[in-house]
Amino acid sequence: MKEAFNNVIDSVFYGLGKTNYMLFQSLIINTVFYGIMFVLYVTGIYSPSLIKIALMFAGGTALDSVLTYFIFVWMLKKKKKEYNVLA
Repeated sequence: MKEAFNNVIDSVFYGLGKTNYMLFQSLIINTVFYGIMFVLYVTGIYSPSLIKIALMFAGGTALDSVLTYFIFVWMLKKKKKEYNVLA
């Protein structure tokens, strides 16, 4: 269900031409979350298995959805301020 909301918000970003927000979200998740997982792998703390890899990608997708939601709320607040200035 969370993935469905993420897809809807991503579609809103596409429709409004705000794909830069999707870039920021992608850079943050790919650099921070997957970067940490890579460092843990290189240092020997994380040893991949099929279950662990599936959980890693599930966690990445969940964090992606949470970050996308926060960016969406931030965008709505920013738009509301712009509309209040115009009124």
